[in-house]
Amino acid sequence: YSAVMLKGMKKVAKKRQSTKSRIVKAAGTFFYKNGYDNTTVEEIINASKTSKGTFYHYFKGKEALFEYSVQSFLTRNTKSFPT
Repeated sequence: YSAVMLKGMKKVAKKRQSTKSRIVKAAGTFFYKNGYDNTTVEEIINASKTSKGTFYHYFKGKEALFEYSVQSFLTRNTKSFPT
C-alpha cells in the first residue's frame, strides 16, 4: 500500500469509529434516561445524526446495541480490578 492509501484507510477507520461512538453515546443517554424498553431505535438514529441503514450496518438491532454498550462499559470499568 502507498502512504496515501494508508492515510485514506486510517481516515475511513476513524470516521467509522466516530459514527459508531455517536450511536453508542446517544443510546447510552436514552437507555439511562428512559430505560431500555422506552427507548426506540428511531430516537437513537435521530440523536446520533445517522441513518437507519448506518445504524443497522453497525448493530443488528437495539438489543445488540445494548449488549455492546454494556460490554464496553464493563470492559472500561473493570480493568482496575485485580484478577
